[in-house]
Amino acid sequence: MPASQITAQYNANRLLRELWLNRGLSRKQLAQRLELDKSTVTHMVNRMEKKGILATLSEGNASSRGGRKPLSLGIRGEYAYFLGIEIQPEALVATLVDLEGKIISNETVPLDLRGERFRREIGNNLHNIYRRFSLTYPIMAMGLGFPGMVDPYRGEIINSALHDIGNNCLLETLIDPPLPCSVIIENDANCCTWGEIMDNRNRAEENILFLLLETDLFSREDLQSGRFSLGMGFSLKNNVYHGSQFSAGEYLSTGWKGDRKNQFTLAYEDLLRIGKDQAVRQNLFEEISRHTAFLANTLDLDRVCFGGDIGPYWPEMEELMKEALDRHRSYPGMGSCRCTLSRRGKYAVSYGAAVMPLMEVFNPDRQNPLLPGGREGLEDFAINHNRDNPSADTHDGVIEKGDAT
Repeated sequence: MPASQITAQYNANRLLRELWLNRGLSRKQLAQRLELDKSTVTHMVNRMEKKGILATLSEGNASSRGGRKPLSLGIRGEYAYFLGIEIQPEALVATLVDLEGKIISNETVPLDLRGERFRREIGNNLHNIYRRFSLTYPIMAMGLGFPGMVDPYRGEIINSALHDIGNNCLLETLIDPPLPCSVIIENDANCCTWGEIMDNRNRAEENILFLLLETDLFSREDLQSGRFSLGMGFSLKNNVYHGSQFSAGEYLSTGWKGDRKNQFTLAYEDLLRIGKDQAVRQNLFEEISRHTAFLANTLDLDRVCFGGDIGPYWPEMEELMKEALDRHRSYPGMGSCRCTLSRRGKYAVSYGAAVMPLMEVFNPDRQNPLLPGGREGLEDFAINHNRDNPSADTHDGVIEKGDAT
């Protein structure tokens, strides 16, 4: 490809990202921010408006000297959609977002994917969910949130105790035939971290530790399977840190006693009582707080964020976490690490899985070779897809309408 064409594509991708981050800019403002000629910007904008990627939002006010009114521009959200799915042993949890990142819907599909069922049935179930959503929404890419060690750049599950995968397993071997869209897989806690990066994209860079707590032990006893898991995700300067073997964030307490059913000091039998025994719950939350405070203070992080099923007991967790952060700080009075609860709740993983491929579209310096990106990726996607504005939601399952991000 000629150098001039590479430069033109790169500038187009920069323009897309600028509008994605700052909806409502005019051509003149884009030219100033990108340090390009206005004629170059106008050419790129006209092309992408004809393709349906960009849209004119409104007319601004003319200057005191008269002249044409500036037109504010934005990304057309309905041009493409991204589907995020969290893979749990008891359910698939899905979130659909549009090209702007607005949540269209959340869905929970109860399933039994334990043991060998996972390998046998995950492909068919993913195809079923894709088909139902794609009847109404043109899906550009799908992200999967998975519990375990995952290499997202190869599409490979390295290890997962929860789904009994002990040897490297390529995602493509589990989904046969392949899905009609691009697919990426990532560790579930890392997905949550990507979601926080997405929500923080218009603000200053943050260093974040995300704690994903997932369990059914807070629900009715007849619905419990005894699962309680903790995973961590690290965002350093708005980049997820995977570690040299993609095992960053895999948690095991320093007081662990050797019971593979449990990541904590508590005996498994005690862990089963955390939903109804406050004393047991406090012991567990104190242990988590101590470990987390050590990491947060040592790494001088900006924020510790919790997500998953912790919501009903967040006040207990928050009090213990704040106390631990203060108590284990080397220099009293120093540090400003905040403690927050993810506003995505039980959809923190599926939301993060959906916005992972979305963010890659607007990344001029593409990182994941498995995903389409930039103007070229959007235009290629449009060739065989209808981009009409979707109407009614016709999905089955437990659906909750989303909120704007």
